[in-house]
Parts: sequence; structure tokens; C-alpha cells
Amino acid sequence: MDEAAALNIKVSELYQAGKYADAIPLAQNALAICEKASDPRNLDTVNALNNLAGLLQATDRLGEAEPLYRRALLITEKIFGPDHPIVAVALYNLALDVLGSSSAVLLQVLSPITKGHTPTNTAEAEPLYHRALAIDEKSFSDRPTIGSGTHVLAAAGARAKAETLVRRALAIDEKSYGPNHPIVATDLNNLIGLLKWLPQHAEAEPLYLRAISITEKRFGPDHPDIARDLYGLAELLLQAIGDIAPADRFHEAVPLMRRALVIDEKSFGPDHPNVAIDLTNLAQLLKHTPRMYSSPKDARTEAESLFHRAAVIAKTCFGPDHPNVAIDFEHLSEASEAYELKVRKSGPIKLRPVWHWSVFSADYF
Repeated sequence: MDEAAALNIKVSELYQAGKYADAIPLAQNALAICEKASDPRNLDTVNALNNLAGLLQATDRLGEAEPLYRRALLITEKIFGPDHPIVAVALYNLALDVLGSSSAVLLQVLSPITKGHTPTNTAEAEPLYHRALAIDEKSFSDRPTIGSGTHVLAAAGARAKAETLVRRALAIDEKSYGPNHPIVATDLNNLIGLLKWLPQHAEAEPLYLRAISITEKRFGPDHPDIARDLYGLAELLLQAIGDIAPADRFHEAVPLMRRALVIDEKSFGPDHPNVAIDLTNLAQLLKHTPRMYSSPKDARTEAESLFHRAAVIAKTCFGPDHPNVAIDFEHLSEASEAYELKVRKSGPIKLRPVWHWSVFSADYF
């Protein structure tokens, strides 16, 4: 089992570096070693299952991740019983995968509501979430992780219930930690995600500014959570196009996305998948903002450069046959042709979401 533990440490390192294609075969080997143990129903196996499932989620292979999460849940229940907080983590992860999300959660970590995925099985995901919530409320009565996974309820149509839970989490944490604590910033992001889903953009925008201010004061201006919030605010500005002239919102969004890209490059390195997504989204946005340049050719030139970088990163991280690679090369082809760049008036730009995924590290348990 020492070999499996060493592999899991390497998997975690590759995961954090965004080298998913390199990490997956090592995670598979670690799981195979654990399964050969005299009793494979142990924590090492749970850890290996979660690591591999998290990587598969991160590469949009949700169907392959689901049975791994189910096995992890069964083993965890056998070891700890049905009402342990770690069982709640397993339930949250399975609910998110069943829902069609690429974001796993860790115990006592509240993740922003995931954007960009079409829910696939809310009928199964909702009871999983309710069971996890009941365990958390029993285990952590002073501060249950009630904000985690509330988008499961929203996707199932229970949006009023989801909003109530998110606002409750925010009120509890503001009282417990004060209004400027990082946990409050996370609660604000959970609420923002739900408000964008409803949609209630007018309330969401000042909450983003508050979350950014909290994080900057605590961690400085270059923290990766700042990039996440800047990106989210830019997306919100584009979604809110209506009474305000589109060009005004485009011009506000571009510098936010540029700053987010710089932060992510510093935080994750220039070849991380999050950077590839930042590059693609910025390039897409620039295609719609030719008036920021002296000529449309300048806009096309920068967009082409950004798309090319994104395609190379995606190919390296995910492998040459991943859908993201095809998407980025398709965008590159469009940018390389005599493509008419103009402000689109047909509606908001469709941006690809940025996630900061979580995976169980080798020494989690």
C-alpha cells in the first residue's frame, strides 16, 4: 500500500499542476494496487477512488466518475456508518456528478455554484443532497455546510428553498466570523451563483464587489479567488446586457478578464487548464469588441494568438482527442479566416466556465 500512497501523492501534484492526462494513468494504477489488497474496502481505496473520480470529473468524463463515487460512498458508509461527516462528503460528490457538474467538494469547503452545465439527473441528485445536508446539520449544528451543493436544489426547481439555505449560511457565518471573513466571501459566491441562475443580476453585482474586497484585504490582490470573482463579475456584466448599451458592458468586462488571466497565470502557471479557459474566454470576448482596437485586424490577431495558446494547453493537459481541444482549434480556425469582427447584438456571449476543482489528497484521511 506504500506504493499506492506514493502514487496518490504524485497524482495530487500532477492534479494541482493541471496535468490531468499524466495524472489519470497513475490514479488508475493506485486504485488497482488498492483493489488487490486482502480487504479492498479500506480508506486507501476510498482515497484512490476519489482521486480518480475527481480527475475524470475535471476532464468532463462524468459517466466514468459516477460508479467510482458510488463505490467510495458504499465503502465509506461501511467504515464509518451512515451518518458520519465523511459520508456527507461522499454524498455531495456523488450528487454533483449525477447532476452533471465538474466540481467536487471537500468536507467543510463551500464551493461556488457551478455554471455552464445542463443538469442531467436532478431526481436522484436532490435526495443525495438532502441526506448530506441532514448529516452536516447534525454533525455541525453551529455551522452546517448548508451552502454546498444548493445548486442541486436549484437545478431540481426548488430555487426558493436553495436561496433560503444560501442566505441562512451567509447570516450564520457573518455572525460567527464577522462580515469580512473569507468564509463569508465564499458564502457570497454561493449566493451570487444562485442569483445569476434565477436571474437577479442587480443584486449579484455589488455582492461580487464585496467578495473581491474581502479576499483582497485578507490574501492580497493576486489570490486565485480574486481571479474567479473577476471572471464571474465579467460574465455577469455580459449576461446583464439589456438596458445598458452592450459596448459599455463589453468595455467593462475586458479589463476584468485580463486581470483574471494574469492572476491565474501567476497562481497556476502559464500551462494550466484554467489558464486555457481564461484565454479562450478572453479571445471570444475580444471578437465582440473591435472598437477597443485601432482596426478589426488587431482584434483578430490577438484573438488568434489567445486561441492558439489555449489549444496547445488543452492538448497537453487533456490529450489530443479531448473535446476541448477540438473546440479551441475550431475557434482558432474562425479567428484565422477573414472573420467579420463586430459587436454581437443577438444576446450575451457564451463563455466557458472556470472552475478551481478539488480532489482528495493522498493524506486527506
